[in-house]
Amino acid sequence: MYLKQEVEYCLKKYPETRNNDRLSTLMVYTEFYWIKNQVITYKQYLNLPTNDIIKRYRAIIQNDEWKYKPTSEKILLYRQKNREKRLRTVKNYKKNDTIINKWLNTQSKKETCKFRKAINNFIWYFKNKWNQKDNK
Repeated sequence: MYLKQEVEYCLKKYPETRNNDRLSTLMVYTEFYWIKNQVITYKQYLNLPTNDIIKRYRAIIQNDEWKYKPTSEKILLYRQKNREKRLRTVKNYKKNDTIINKWLNTQSKKETCKFRKAINNFIWYFKNKWNQKDNK
């Protein structure tokens, strides 16, 4: 079983893990890595998946795939506010790019075109991705 599937299994089986990254890490360890009330060696610890990776998979499953929403309404509202803040940042990029324009004026025309193209592709990608989430 892959780590993402293990995280998804724990989110499904233990709803309280949907709100707490530490708890979800602990449940993945206990379910799949045989750490139940026992001491582990340093080598065994180094072979465990890190908390950051498990946290990222939890975020992907909950935020991108829209599965297993948090059971706490407080956490759900907090995550929605953060999502709206990220959306506003992308939408307001065009308005607040004066510093970037000043920097671009000092660069060559070729470098400026490359940079602008990359930024526009970045904005287009995230606008479409967030619009798809809003339509679901």
